[in-house]
Amino acid sequence: MHGANRIQALAELRNMALRPLKSTTSSESSDKLAEIYASDAHVNREAHMTCAFDWIFNGTAFYDAWVSRSLVGDTFFEIPHDGAWTYAKDLFWSDPDARQRLEAYKPFQIYSCRGGMAALIAASFADDTVEFRASDPGSWEVLAVPAVNVAYFDEEAVGTKMMRGYVGDHVEQSRPSLAQDEIVQWQSAPPPMVKCLPSFQQPSWTTPLL
Repeated sequence: MHGANRIQALAELRNMALRPLKSTTSSESSDKLAEIYASDAHVNREAHMTCAFDWIFNGTAFYDAWVSRSLVGDTFFEIPHDGAWTYAKDLFWSDPDARQRLEAYKPFQIYSCRGGMAALIAASFADDTVEFRASDPGSWEVLAVPAVNVAYFDEEAVGTKMMRGYVGDHVEQSRPSLAQDEIVQWQSAPPPMVKCLPSFQQPSWTTPLL
């Protein structure tokens, strides 16, 4: 299964898993729901979603290039029309601010992401405001966290940690508060154009979802 059909099927499976969290008109169900999550909870730094970085080839190539987009609307690395990953090591070549923060292991805002490790606020799902989807309008504040690096297999994870390090290698956990340069200044407007990638051989630019 590939492309939109695969994404639609995955979205349906994820929404099925979240059904017990959904609000209902029953006061009893609402009371039980209140015990599951805090309605005012947010991901750190007021993000609606944060993503780690998924790697392959022992941490040398970013994996989720198909769906991840920078705040300038581009793929995390350039993918030419032949679909080759020739430029996979040149991350955020078109977004110098993101590249600078990536190299400093500081979080930064992006347009979209997906990965093996992500954190999302629960309230919007529980209140039926949003759900997993294939392609529908929606707008969230999304954060990429380059200090968190993961892989899909144990051997790859070992190589990735050796290449990219552990969280503790990049974050001073004993500090009581964030340094000013670690705080993300949110951009509320989406990029004017976003790279569309129905397949790696068909990159094009389109207007963003609002």
